Amino acid sequence: MKVMYKHPAILGLALKLIGMSSTETQLSGYKALLLFAPDYLNCSFLFNGSIVKTSGLMLKSISLLILFSLMSGCDSGGSNTMFFDAKLSKLGEIEFSSPAFKTGDLIPIKFTCYGDDLSPPLRWSDVPGNPRSIAIIMDDTYLSSKIVRHWSIYNIPIATLSLKPALLSRQQIENTFMQAENDFEHYGYTGPCPPTGEEHEYVFFIYALSQPLDLSGTSGPTQLTNAMQGYVIAYGSFSGRYVGN
Repeated sequence: MKVMYKHPAILGLALKLIGMSSTETQLSGYKALLLFAPDYLNCSFLFNGSIVKTSGLMLKSISLLILFSLMSGCDSGGSNTMFFDAKLSKLGEIEFSSPAFKTGDLIPIKFTCYGDDLSPPLRWSDVPGNPRSIAIIMDDTYLSSKIVRHWSIYNIPIATLSLKPALLSRQQIENTFMQAENDFEHYGYTGPCPPTGEEHEYVFFIYALSQPLDLSGTSGPTQLTNAMQGYVIAYGSFSGRYVGN
């Protein structure tokens, strides 16, 4: 599965979240598989045999194949080095899309704040391996300073292969589905809402996890990301765009 992102800033953002601060990079012109971890981590990764470190803002012309793998191996002190080679990755791939729009296309207005602000329908292929739950995340990648979390839903049963549109904005839906708080401080989906004239890209990620997540009490973007760390066994992604009215 190859997902090409129009905005190269997403790689820089993810590298910045990992905590890399050097301006060294050998990624220009390549497709990169990226280890994305919580923002308190300080890591590096191996790409085509070379340790890569970058500030992210130096990466202005990268064709990006991003892997939001959330695997463990670094600590808050930055003492460990995480080696990650795309060729050695054992993660499975999930075909992931929406029947409401094609990847890279404009998201219909009814799924945005300019319309009804409904969550879009999603669908995916059978999950490889032996997963025990599924999690889905939607992020706005426009800002150079941070990634904005619009939606997180987790503990989806593995037999489920789709989500219907217009899910309720509450912590628990269905029997086991749970939604974390987004960066707008409420549970469930908040649709695209870029300022007038700005085009933002919204990336949808799906993760097959080796165990259900136990997030007691308030669960925000950071708590969910941390809880998934080390349990991802397969992934998929696609993106959509929206221009502020």
